[in-house]
Amino acid sequence: MRRVGAERGILEAAARLLVVDRGASMERIAYAAGVGRTTLHRHFRNREALIRAIAMDAIEECEAAIERARLEEGSVRGATERLFEELVPVGERYHFLLAEAQLEDDPELEASEGRIDAPIRALIERGKHEGTFRAGVPSAWILHAMGALLFAAWEGVRDGDLAPRDTTRLVTETLLFGVAGENGGPR
Repeated sequence: MRRVGAERGILEAAARLLVVDRGASMERIAYAAGVGRTTLHRHFRNREALIRAIAMDAIEECEAAIERARLEEGSVRGATERLFEELVPVGERYHFLLAEAQLEDDPELEASEGRIDAPIRALIERGKHEGTFRAGVPSAWILHAMGALLFAAWEGVRDGDLAPRDTTRLVTETLLFGVAGENGGPR
């Protein structure tokens, strides 16, 4: 459910602020959105409702990003690169949500996570079948590794350690090839 108007502006301003200040007050969020506290509370009765609405937006954006990545097309490596290319910008806007404990037990959000994971798991299985991913590595581990690498990229960009244009390549190469040098790797 894509929101429009004042509510859309509030959500976007809140997400931008919360990326740099997770503890921002509702008053600061209202100021950042250019609305009064009364207007903010008319749209979102409390901080929990605002955070949940931002999380639902993030899920919609992740689903759209996965769809744009066309995971079923071309090589697994190419699909993986497209996936990261699409997800890095989404995460840069919403990675603060990963630390929000209130979102952990929300049944709607849990169901959404399954919808997001399903096409990625299918990509992983295809990659294992084609030899892009090692068959002996559990798919859940690969999925978790993807998520951890994305999170590291989001933090690296936020902290100024990584250039946004480099993150897709770094995440993809780290996932597919690790970080071992010529003397590293399996023996």
